[in-house]
Amino acid sequence: MSEDIINELLKYAEKSVNDQEIVSKLHSGDIPKLIIHEEEMEDNKSIEGLDIKADKTDDGFINVLITIKEGHKIEKPLYLCFGVLSPAHEQKINMKVIVEDNAEAKAYAFCTFPKSVKVIHIMKAEYKLGKNSRFSYDEFHYHGHLGAEVKSYTEAELADEAQLSTSFTLTYGTVGNLDYRVKSKLNDKAKFVAVTKVEARDIDKVYVDESAELNGKESAAVLKSRLLSSENSKANFIGTVIGRGDNSRGHVDCKEILMDNGIAETTPQLKVVNKTARLTHEAAIGSVDRKEIQTLEARGLSKEEATDLIVRGMMK
Repeated sequence: MSEDIINELLKYAEKSVNDQEIVSKLHSGDIPKLIIHEEEMEDNKSIEGLDIKADKTDDGFINVLITIKEGHKIEKPLYLCFGVLSPAHEQKINMKVIVEDNAEAKAYAFCTFPKSVKVIHIMKAEYKLGKNSRFSYDEFHYHGHLGAEVKSYTEAELADEAQLSTSFTLTYGTVGNLDYRVKSKLNDKAKFVAVTKVEARDIDKVYVDESAELNGKESAAVLKSRLLSSENSKANFIGTVIGRGDNSRGHVDCKEILMDNGIAETTPQLKVVNKTARLTHEAAIGSVDRKEIQTLEARGLSKEEATDLIVRGMMK
């Protein structure tokens, strides 16, 4: 892969996240990286305790296997970049992450399709966390001005006392069509936190479906979403928690913001199988308060600046 392609991908990746500390390390040569442009791959993975394998299959998928070895705590975050710079392409990735017993790691993933007219990105991910392991996966998207079609399906299995956190952020540019699904199964004392932040505009369509099966005793999960639907876009969130384990705990926190002719739907689903399980939810759909906008306008902000400031606050 040429340096020009890598630099252009990373340049657009910067547009997906408003965090200078994260962005500043995108171009660093001291951190483990895997960059995939269409079906081309580039990596540097000489970190003790971390193993990355990537290869292309005959059916057009790219298989990525990331293993965090038992007992290793990887201090430097792993940076992943999946991108397409051409206006039309189908990128298909199978990613499996294995975090062995007592291991710990953090990953940032950047999915960028800045010139998309008809880009399709399919991601099938699988996480397997061993006993007392820790893994964090923060994903940032940028789909340019016309949007892309993204299908992202993740399944996670957490062994005893494992902890997994995931986040998906798409707050700059146009979405296009997004189908984002996460399913998790938790054993004894395992913990899972999922956070989703998406701003839908124009005629974007957003579908988010997250679930947690609390199979083990004292397992716990939080599913949190913040979705904005403006102009003529549609946003739909489903959050499901099933409490099977003794004294398991689960919470669904979903907030959707409506503007213009946007359409929003939110569905928290709680199923208690074990009477000692405690599941709760907080769901809200609301619009931007005009009085707040007027107050900020009186302080010198334009209507657009005031609206953006309020929305950013509500999306936290």
